[in-house]
Amino acid sequence: MVPSKQRRVAGPRQHGQSRRALELSFPRTVLPESRTSIIHWAFSIGNTDLMATAFRTIVGVIALVVFVVLMVLLYQAAQARGKNVRFPPDVPACPDFFVESPSGVKTGGCLLPPGLGNRNMILDLIRAKNPSLAEHIGAGKPLQIPSGSLCAFTRDNGISWNGVSNVHPCISN
Repeated sequence: MVPSKQRRVAGPRQHGQSRRALELSFPRTVLPESRTSIIHWAFSIGNTDLMATAFRTIVGVIALVVFVVLMVLLYQAAQARGKNVRFPPDVPACPDFFVESPSGVKTGGCLLPPGLGNRNMILDLIRAKNPSLAEHIGAGKPLQIPSGSLCAFTRDNGISWNGVSNVHPCISN
């Protein structure tokens, strides 16, 4: 027996279909009297299309929230780490295309190798800014690295030095 405050709900009838045929084609579910809307009925008999859509929506929203939270965390981690990182991490002891002299950079300086293929082009770039330094290096004498600002030294003499002449403070001056 069905309690007095509940009624049996079978699915909606199609045109010309008897109640008995409908009861045989849909599983019967007992619902409280106040919950007889089509949505509650659909969920109660296990309408997989509506349930699957709701499930996909919930999973999609949760995935989107997790993705946004992870992106924010990655951004904050990158910003925090980027403030304390020195770039470039390793600055060579000598300018580009120069090599350390056998006695070391501190005492002997840096040499422009005589067999270098683009040696004349490098000397022309230096000659445009400082002709006496170009003649000094062209004669095979070592380039003495000053103890002051390397940025000013490379800019004033037309020398390219990775990690010195291509960093932001040196480029903007």
